[in-house]
Amino acid sequence: MMDMEVVLEDKHGNIAASWSIERLMNCWGAKHNEVVYVPADKLDNKDEQEVNEGYKYKIKFSDVVLWCKQTTVENLVKAIHSGTIYLDPAPKYCPTNLKNNKRRSQWRINDIYKAADELYSDCELIDLSN
Repeated sequence: MMDMEVVLEDKHGNIAASWSIERLMNCWGAKHNEVVYVPADKLDNKDEQEVNEGYKYKIKFSDVVLWCKQTTVENLVKAIHSGTIYLDPAPKYCPTNLKNNKRRSQWRINDIYKAADELYSDCELIDLSN
């Protein structure tokens, strides 16, 4: 029996990364079966004392959140295939201390509000201010 994988490869067939379906099922399902997306804005900090202490920005969280439930690996694979979800390879390379090298690749979505119905069976906007 052949194992199924999601594979990232270049035009010559060299594999840069791969994930078994079993691993995707375990990770995606456990982490994303019920999630809340909280929008936030990054604002310039107007408090001079805080800026001097190194806090250049403030974060303002929205009162309206997106609550998503019931996803599947099939939804994930379809979203990868359509380009809705893409891999953001962000390795950390420290040539002076190899122990600090890390693989930091993450799956990304440009707009969760557009992608939510493709990824989840149940999506709902919740206003927390009420």
